[in-house]
Amino acid sequence: MFILGIFSIVFSKERLYGDSADYLLRMIHESSFFIIHSRPASVFIEWLPVLLIKQGVDLNLVVLAQSFSEWLWVFLNFLLLGFVLKSPKHAIAIVMVYLFSIRWNYFNPVSELLLAFPLFILMHYLWSTLHNRVLLVNLILSWTIGVFLFFSHPLYIIALPVMLGFVWFQESKHKDYIIIGVGLIALVALRYYYLDSYEKDPLSTMNVSLSPSKMLKRFIAIGTFYELGKCYAGFIFLTIAGAFALRKAKNYTRLALFLGFIFGFAGLVAHKFGGLYPETFEPFERYIFILPLTVVTVLIPVWSSWTGWKRNLLIVMMCWHAYYIYRYSRIVVNRYEVFENAIFNSRQFDEAKVVYRKENYHPEFLSNRINGHDWIMPSESLILSSMKGNEETKQVYIKEIFPDEMYESLKADEFMYYISGWTAPVSSLNHTYMHMKPGKWLVANTDSAQVIDDEFIESIEFSPSAEAEFKTNEKTHLQVTLTNTSGKPLYSGMRTRKAGIGYRWLMKGETQMEEGKFLSPLMADLLSVVNQRIIIVGPEAEGEYELIPGWQLEENGEFYPFGEKLNVVVRN
Repeated sequence: MFILGIFSIVFSKERLYGDSADYLLRMIHESSFFIIHSRPASVFIEWLPVLLIKQGVDLNLVVLAQSFSEWLWVFLNFLLLGFVLKSPKHAIAIVMVYLFSIRWNYFNPVSELLLAFPLFILMHYLWSTLHNRVLLVNLILSWTIGVFLFFSHPLYIIALPVMLGFVWFQESKHKDYIIIGVGLIALVALRYYYLDSYEKDPLSTMNVSLSPSKMLKRFIAIGTFYELGKCYAGFIFLTIAGAFALRKAKNYTRLALFLGFIFGFAGLVAHKFGGLYPETFEPFERYIFILPLTVVTVLIPVWSSWTGWKRNLLIVMMCWHAYYIYRYSRIVVNRYEVFENAIFNSRQFDEAKVVYRKENYHPEFLSNRINGHDWIMPSESLILSSMKGNEETKQVYIKEIFPDEMYESLKADEFMYYISGWTAPVSSLNHTYMHMKPGKWLVANTDSAQVIDDEFIESIEFSPSAEAEFKTNEKTHLQVTLTNTSGKPLYSGMRTRKAGIGYRWLMKGETQMEEGKFLSPLMADLLSVVNQRIIIVGPEAEGEYELIPGWQLEENGEFYPFGEKLNVVVRN
């Protein structure tokens, strides 16, 4: 929990990814809570940011508070179960669920499905200690928490009955569980009545379902097992070991319920959201969360009694997942470096609303998100730019996210505050945190033809913003700054005339240059200073080299060196 607490502070900005940025923007916009779909679990992560927003506290602290308050909520439940209710195994279950079920989820901390999970574990504690209280108290506690869980996310309608059935068999079919179950069924009917259109029919609008044959082909593959194995190693180990333990104890009814739920729910998610995998885990990974949550919780009596190699392996798995969150954070940090470069570059334009074409946005297009599907960037950019100061507010994102007609219809005095294209007047922004000038959208990356001469190229300075290690024939991302002092723009057009930042290698003592193997697109038209990342592929052989940057035309391979040459050592 201490490590996760440190993560919540270190990665507070990166955890604006996904719905998180939109929720916070709406909270800033309205100086109040933003409870969507009547899901009360949002309160746990919003109370501290809302308090700070109402006090006009610095936006950097508000962003930090949103991330930290999510961890604080989980930590308080950890203390409640471990030290107040004196059930260490349930406290440890909270840490296990937190670790075994998150990767992408960790960087979208506002998901109400995740925020409510400590109450699910608390419910298991209550049902496991049913005999310590009178029936009326058990009914009140069970139904109150049940209502909260059902309203926090509809998928708890599936998970909670599975856990109740598991405990019922475990506790010799005690009749009190039947009474609790009847009440929960009534609450399910009540919850269904209050479902909105998004929750009642979310699948038909997403169009990401797979046919059974395509689902099997996609998920019964070595690559899939390898990728999911890394993400869910602890959950997979616990499932297999738990199943064997139930079989060894001859708990065949619970074993059947256990395996039936796992394969049934996994198949449902794979069928309905498998079309998103492997390009993106969202919402595939978000909904899979129910599996490790339920498995860890219902198997508490099993794994809490383990000793020897099983317990040690469980600890190793927890350490692996803590490391894997950090490992995955490198991807998110990389994304934010590129995104913040775009925000920095947009400040050279007078317009407050700047879009970038996807082929100019990132040095390589390996991610579906990078390739035009960073789906919440309008909200993120408003927050990230305003963290520098309320006069710095810019709305920046990838052009292809929205159709061209949207840009034509958007009014000069409007900004966009949601992925669906909802708009609001610029004047309605919370001016304590954000100021935006009315105006039309600007497409930063033009298609203009570039006129190049020696004087113009010599006016461009090239300097790396951070050191990088180069290895033979391996890609390296190099953070660079380009400064244009000529007064004439260096265009970034990539459609009518493909051009970009190229490079050459010259080994010390040689005269023949080795041509670079990658052409990085310029992120924006270079009027003054542009920050961005470029890709450098190491030369064929190790040794001491000069790295020569330049402007390169793809159509004929012409190369125009600019800036200072870099002396680097390349190793195998």
